[in-house]
Amino acid sequence: MAEVIWTKQALDDLKNIGEFVERSSPKYAEVLLTTLYYGVAQLEIFPLSGRKIPELRKSTYRELIVEGYRIVYDVDNGSVQILAVLHGRQSMRKQLSQRRKKP
Repeated sequence: MAEVIWTKQALDDLKNIGEFVERSSPKYAEVLLTTLYYGVAQLEIFPLSGRKIPELRKSTYRELIVEGYRIVYDVDNGSVQILAVLHGRQSMRKQLSQRRKKP
């Protein structure tokens, strides 16, 4: 079973998503954040279940798509690091180039 580790950046992404959605619907914000957070539960058992990221051909990063958001992660030494939670319209390359793999 793989350990799932959320990086600070990914947790900040969740917080920002929640704050943005909460402006128009506090109830949906709560449901969305719960769905995103628990969407990664399958990675504990199946860490390679997400797809390789098409626009990052040479990368080892993978992604799960949940409710129109891309949950970006990397599998390393038996653990799964959640690197980012990005809206599907955000530029993957631009967002990931600004991040480092640190919890």
